[in-house]
Amino acid sequence: MTEADELLVVVDEDDRVLENRRRAECHADPTLLHRSTHVVVECAGGLLLQRRGFDKDKAAGLWDSACSGHVRPGESYLDAAVRELEEELGIVAEPEFLGTCRVTGIGETELCGVHCLVHGGPFVLRLPELAGICVFGRDELPNELTPALERVLEWLATRST
Repeated sequence: MTEADELLVVVDEDDRVLENRRRAECHADPTLLHRSTHVVVECAGGLLLQRRGFDKDKAAGLWDSACSGHVRPGESYLDAAVRELEEELGIVAEPEFLGTCRVTGIGETELCGVHCLVHGGPFVLRLPELAGICVFGRDELPNELTPALERVLEWLATRST
């Protein structure tokens, strides 16, 4: 199966499962609200971010949450976060689920399960899925952030006020 044929979970505004649709369809139609997951990893020096691979269909080469991905049919947000942590960074851990926020990107809309994990490494760089990883201070984040990470960080800021 190609990445474009991957099945994603389409939900309604209340996060009730409606159907499964191909990734290519979901990434071309913003009315197909689909589930994703982001894990914010905090380290001693700040936030661990990943630089997305340059061959990704969305936000290629931009800085993103330490780990992110889509929720597969039959998975919970937490299941997806645990799977993505191991696939992308070699971390075997269970992050804390914080809640969901709506993320609108170019041509797509996601309901994102946001998780947090405090972890000091080591981290594994999985090429070509990721082009790099780096720890940034909260006040020193790069300008080239994915729209999804920008939205997740905004959502987290509103929770802490």
